[in-house]
Amino acid sequence: MKRTTKRLSVGIMAMAFLGYWFTGGEDGAPPEAASQIKPPAKADRPASTIAGLGVVEPAGGTIELASELPGVIFAIHVAEGDRVRRGDLIAELGNGELKAKVAQGEAQLAIRKADLLRIENGSRNQEVAQAESRVAELTADVELAEADFQRAAKLQKSGAISKKGLQTAGNARTAARQQLKAAVQGLSLIVEGARVEELAAARAEVALAEEQLAEAKAYLTKTFIRASSDGTVLRLFKEAGEAVSTQPSTAIAEIGDTSKLVVRAQIDEAEIAGLAIGQTAEITAPAFGDHRLSGEIVRVSPRIGTKIVDADTAGEKRDSRVLDVIIALAEGRAIPVDLRVDVFIDPDSGLQRVSDASDTPLFDWAIRE
Repeated sequence: MKRTTKRLSVGIMAMAFLGYWFTGGEDGAPPEAASQIKPPAKADRPASTIAGLGVVEPAGGTIELASELPGVIFAIHVAEGDRVRRGDLIAELGNGELKAKVAQGEAQLAIRKADLLRIENGSRNQEVAQAESRVAELTADVELAEADFQRAAKLQKSGAISKKGLQTAGNARTAARQQLKAAVQGLSLIVEGARVEELAAARAEVALAEEQLAEAKAYLTKTFIRASSDGTVLRLFKEAGEAVSTQPSTAIAEIGDTSKLVVRAQIDEAEIAGLAIGQTAEITAPAFGDHRLSGEIVRVSPRIGTKIVDADTAGEKRDSRVLDVIIALAEGRAIPVDLRVDVFIDPDSGLQRVSDASDTPLFDWAIRE
């Protein structure tokens, strides 16, 4: 009985000692653990702060420029980081053959227009005089051929020439008459001018040549890849000498307007009830050090999607369902696009909540799957 009482007393004393150590004795902290307690990371943030990861993007999004034609890149005319304006030349495909087709089309059109002009203006006085002179000359030839034939006929009757000689004279008379007939018809066309159908055909030839030239120029234009909007060249995907395809489409460059930046923050679906348009947000990143950026929620996605911004930590949930929130930053901030940042939203700073504002449209910033 004494041994049992002694053991019980020792156990009680040991438990009392351990309790004293874990509670820190009189100060409420163990001697070694007291120095390891860290204050809250951001004591100035409200406990209701909504946190998430985000990336920096141009407010207007980015555009990947591609070619409408397959081919080989002849030249790249910009470098990453260059500012460009709408219509500036970004890249050029090899287009020697298409340039030759354009030149051929221009020559063909010039010929068709000259033919039409000749038909519309009619013949000149010199051409009429020349045609009349030709008719007179051939008329004389016909009269001479007729006289030769009559003389040959008389000689053949008297036996002075053979039937073959008479036939030769007859053939010469026939040929002279046919030439005169053709010349008279030519003079008539020159004097009367072109017929309606000839004029219509000439005009159709001009129209066809114009369409063919326009088509050749359109194909040539597609070999010049130009900026579709003002912005900065964010990335070049191809270099001179590399081939591009249209099946599938091959991106050559990416541009975006970096003068206005936003942060696309992804908020876990469990915390979206506290979001509101107009709430303020604090943005931090290792690249900023202790400097913090501020922004304001301007858009909220109308649908939940999968997480695309990762923290690259071992315990991170990569299958989380999140809502995209767009936060506008102050203009003039020189921040790299696609920079990963941490976002802290103050839910008490906005009055208009998504769940309560039935008359407020949900914006169309869809989450990228």
